Amino acid sequence: MDLNYSTEELTFRDDVRSWLRSNLPAELKQKVESYQELSKDDLLGWHRILAKKGWVAPDWPVEWGGKDWTPLQRHIWREEMQLADVPEPLAFNASMIGPVIAAFGNEEQKKRFEAAKELGISLEDAETRLQQPGEMDAASRDALKEPIESLVAPVERARSILMSGETSQGRLDEVVLSGGGARLPGLGEAIERRLGTKVTVLDPLRAVAATAEVERSLAEYGGSSVLAVAVGLGLRGKE
Repeated sequence: MDLNYSTEELTFRDDVRSWLRSNLPAELKQKVESYQELSKDDLLGWHRILAKKGWVAPDWPVEWGGKDWTPLQRHIWREEMQLADVPEPLAFNASMIGPVIAAFGNEEQKKRFEAAKELGISLEDAETRLQQPGEMDAASRDALKEPIESLVAPVERARSILMSGETSQGRLDEVVLSGGGARLPGLGEAIERRLGTKVTVLDPLRAVAATAEVERSLAEYGGSSVLAVAVGLGLRGKE
């Protein structure tokens, strides 16, 4: 059994190694080598670099931004990433959510990822844009219209069910958004336009005094609304 790399695989390894050496920011490499904590900006900055190369999630299906690599090529890529002291792509997004939705998700779930395909960007880069809505360009906002509409429809159906119930008061005064989806640019406006109802974003820490450092950290991750589920589960434990 020959366990050595073939000529083509050695060429692939050298190409990966060369690209990583040329594109990894020196400051980021130094942080990883010295076991310093990486900031969100560090991780997102590196993800943008990988996304432009198409290397954020090479083991995803090609139609979802992956690479048509062999298992050995994927092994070489990951090995070279480790040898180069670069941050690993976020496992929760790249290794769990994306492949599961691509393989087993229904059409409505997959539609939420059409924006990234339409813009010709990776799903990781699309997530980066969603986290910085103030910098989103017109093309990105246009690409989000259909996914947003697919999210508004279930809200409209839920309102109809509530309004038809025996305990209904015949009106819906307010829709409260929570969790990570609450920061989707344009979602609140779309719901208000369709339902004619006020929309607010839940702030589970509204009555909690936080330091400026904590507030800055929360802002980086989309605000305190992303903690709604965690806070709710924590309060249940206090009952």
